[in-house]
Amino acid sequence: MCGKCPIGKIESIENKAKSMEVKIETVIEKMGIIAVTLAEESSVKELSNFCKQSGCEMEEDPKRYPISIRSSPSSNARKLESSETTPWGITRIYERDGVPPLSYFNDPEEKKVCVLDSGYVNHEDLPAEMCASPGGCEDSSDCAWHGTHVSGSIGAIGGNNVGVVGVNPNLSSITIAKAFSESNCAFTYASGIIGAVQDCLDNGAEVVNMSLGGTLSSSVEAAAFEEFFNEKGMINVAASGNSGPYKVNYPAAYSSVISVGAVDLDDVIASYSTTNSQVDISAPGSDILSTIGPGPDTYGYKNGTSMACPHVAGVALTLWNKFPECANFEIRDALESGADDLGPPGRDDEYGHGRLNYYKSYDILAAGCSGTRSPTLSPTPADSSPEECSYFSSTIKIMTDDFPYHTSVRLKTVDADEVILYEFELFEANSLYEYEQCLLPGTCYKFKIYDAFGDGICCSEGDGYYNVTLDGVEVASGGNFGSSESTTFCTETCSDSSLPIPFGGKKYFCEDVVSFCTDPDDGSLFSSHCPVTCGACAEYGCKDSEVTWVYDSREYTCADIGQFPRRKRKYCKTDEAKETCPDTCDVCTKGKNIFLH
Repeated sequence: MCGKCPIGKIESIENKAKSMEVKIETVIEKMGIIAVTLAEESSVKELSNFCKQSGCEMEEDPKRYPISIRSSPSSNARKLESSETTPWGITRIYERDGVPPLSYFNDPEEKKVCVLDSGYVNHEDLPAEMCASPGGCEDSSDCAWHGTHVSGSIGAIGGNNVGVVGVNPNLSSITIAKAFSESNCAFTYASGIIGAVQDCLDNGAEVVNMSLGGTLSSSVEAAAFEEFFNEKGMINVAASGNSGPYKVNYPAAYSSVISVGAVDLDDVIASYSTTNSQVDISAPGSDILSTIGPGPDTYGYKNGTSMACPHVAGVALTLWNKFPECANFEIRDALESGADDLGPPGRDDEYGHGRLNYYKSYDILAAGCSGTRSPTLSPTPADSSPEECSYFSSTIKIMTDDFPYHTSVRLKTVDADEVILYEFELFEANSLYEYEQCLLPGTCYKFKIYDAFGDGICCSEGDGYYNVTLDGVEVASGGNFGSSESTTFCTETCSDSSLPIPFGGKKYFCEDVVSFCTDPDDGSLFSSHCPVTCGACAEYGCKDSEVTWVYDSREYTCADIGQFPRRKRKYCKTDEAKETCPDTCDVCTKGKNIFLH
């Protein structure tokens, strides 16, 4: 993808690409972006040099996927028996004063919303003629009716005595842009998303819903969304992702995009909801009832940040049509400032600024907006590479088979049942997915892999496999299983010694030795005695202290108490010795590497 091009340069780059006989995928002239497919390494270098000479940037075009959704237990397509149902998410965001009557939504629709997704089915409860894609907008079961469900949450028709109601149930100006054109709903590229957003804008939509994303950032894509927000006055809303804690998903993680997490019926952040420093707001995302296929009168429940995202986009649109004189950043500020703070006071990485609340945001805008105040945004993370783990590191590798969307994986703690990783309905066939997780000491974890079809990931439909390691040591592997397979493993304990260290004529406790941890001469000495304080559990967590320590007014080393069995039995009954000499006292061998298949 060649982007950030000066005005007038795209045509010359397009002509250069044609002369090289490479495939041109996308041209977005208004954004100065062109995407091509290059088969030869020499072609990559040639076009890259030409782009740079033209004042542009060239980079790999990252893939973007529909954010996977997890069906609720009662998610099968069905007709609704009652005349019209208001989903709990709609009730929650309008909770203070109740869901407004249809007449409330009769404002002139100066602003419009566009849904970038898998399309939609012609449905009894959706506005007609919504498609803005030249190739059509037909949704399919391959996409789990993703786009249809999202569209219903925004704009399912109210007052028609059928189905459900959306955030704005009197909405006629919803536009659908089919972002995923492949029949299996596999993926698109960042360039395709940028082009689709520009198409939405060209069709009059200034609010865009994107229940999609990918883990790789793009400087060209980041610059495009900055331009959409700061120069073109748009509000782009994206699902934070369904990968659980401390992952990053783009475009949601760009500061110019509103990143949306999901809460459940109890207003608790969903275990699958991706959390990070860029989450801006949360909204109802679990057990969400909305329109689906295959028929024009079917409905179903889904879970995911994909389901939370349209609640925010719908409220943004409704507020903006109430206050069309306000600027995009003022609508965004009102959304975030009006949210119900559910986590620690202020913004946090789980809920963002809190759960969406329409009326509180309305009150903020009703107090006045100038349309001239400069936006203030938190910076986009510069580097999304995995963090260095302080304690233990686990790497999970999944090679998918021919049907990746059958596969889900989960890693959680055994005692607290805390979900550490949750990836479901993987997207790309015969591809390697890799996840690195930082784990705590003295904790047991359960890894589980599922296959929805019941034939594992090897070997009837491809040669898939999985592999789980703990600090480089394999703890689980396989592929030829039925519906699921699980493994439990435990990390070693890690604790500071409570005994003082005699050093330089003084006695130091661990809370006093931080400045010594990195000393070039004695750093290892202190790290072995105080691995938690020194952040050295991975190296010294289960090694004996190297220092001479004091107990009952006598000096000892771990070798001293390990030399004689009777002395070892005596001293290793004490907590002080266990903390100080975990290897000698056999602390680390108890409960270590327990594998339960």
